[in-house]
Amino acid sequence: MDWAELFPMGMAHYAIGGLLIGAGVSWLFVSTGLMGGASSFLTTVWTYLTKDKRFATDSNVSSRTWRNVYSLGLIAGAFIGVQLFGLPMNVTEVAPWQLAIGGLITGF
Repeated sequence: MDWAELFPMGMAHYAIGGLLIGAGVSWLFVSTGLMGGASSFLTTVWTYLTKDKRFATDSNVSSRTWRNVYSLGLIAGAFIGVQLFGLPMNVTEVAPWQLAIGGLITGF
């Protein structure tokens, strides 16, 4: 297997990104006892849209503020990283709407 084919732009930025995400999640847990994760963001968004008991639990409603800030921080961090390190934003030929649907499915 040729790694250059799988990672034509190199692997360093993936490794650094993974380490930074791991450090951020670890810091959140150590400093607050909260477990960060992007998939829980979708559940808390549903608490704004429905009163269904599967989503609007006390835990989801009470944690939605910090989860929203956490998720926005992930997006802002990626944007800042791209701006600081000059990594290209468009490294895929997948349409943006397909990426958005894939993100929603993954979050769900």
